[in-house]
Amino acid sequence: MIVSGIFTDLFNTKFGGRHNHFKQRYYQGLVYLGGNTQRKIIYVKPEDMEKVVEILSIKLTEEEFSRYTLIPFDLNDQTYSERILELREKNGYLNDRCLHVQYGKFQWMMNHIDEDEYIWWVDAGLVCDHLFPSKYVGDIENAKNVFSDSFFENLKSKVGDKNYFICGDRHRYYAHGKPNQTFFDANFQDRYHPIGGFFGGYSNTFKNFIQSLNKKIEKVLESEVLYSEEIIMEIIFSENIDLCKYDDFTTWRHEESPEYKKGDDDFRIRFDKTHKPFYCNFFESEICRNSQICN
Repeated sequence: MIVSGIFTDLFNTKFGGRHNHFKQRYYQGLVYLGGNTQRKIIYVKPEDMEKVVEILSIKLTEEEFSRYTLIPFDLNDQTYSERILELREKNGYLNDRCLHVQYGKFQWMMNHIDEDEYIWWVDAGLVCDHLFPSKYVGDIENAKNVFSDSFFENLKSKVGDKNYFICGDRHRYYAHGKPNQTFFDANFQDRYHPIGGFFGGYSNTFKNFIQSLNKKIEKVLESEVLYSEEIIMEIIFSENIDLCKYDDFTTWRHEESPEYKKGDDDFRIRFDKTHKPFYCNFFESEICRNSQICN
């Protein structure tokens, strides 16, 4: 089962969120989830529902569309809404990421955790040309093949009864803020940072992960700190790393990114020898191609 959400036009609202020009990327990203037989549960801002239905019904086959369940959701009903808003007012937070959606990911997954053996969160805008080169997202059918049935079958075999994450590797160029060590109960590791765009795993195990994560959110909010969902995930991932399978990457950029295209031959050679782009974790051929990178 795939769980996702789409909440547009949140920039400069009390919730905060991506700029409005991201809207089309999110709509299209929901379409790209259609290339498999997984059931899709999509939480939708009520005002977005009509547009989401219109786009999906036009761009998907009837059979593909039948696998989507669209659930309207008011962000004011997110579990931690009032506390988030109070701390945003007091401490501030990045205007271009919505904490209601970030923490909502776990609330929505928990609503369906017992409905399938495996559960996966996929950000609506994850599959896009910003993160994937055109050979994979050059047209709609290529993009729908990113999350194919074979991808999920291979991942299930790899994950078994554990949780799964894709992590930026801080020891190999990836830069991201870190959680304060005081929030750890055990096993502070300072290397792997799970990203919030794609994660999940075996439902019974992931249920325990979410329960632990919610307790940590409570602890962090009681300390009047606003952390992204990724920072909270990193803490629980670290404390329970023996229950996790993970892949890593060093950069969001790829060979069609502006920096790569504008770089000289030496830059491109260094890039290819030292970096593992994020998208490589989704394709066996790319995983093999990058398997010899040593840092």
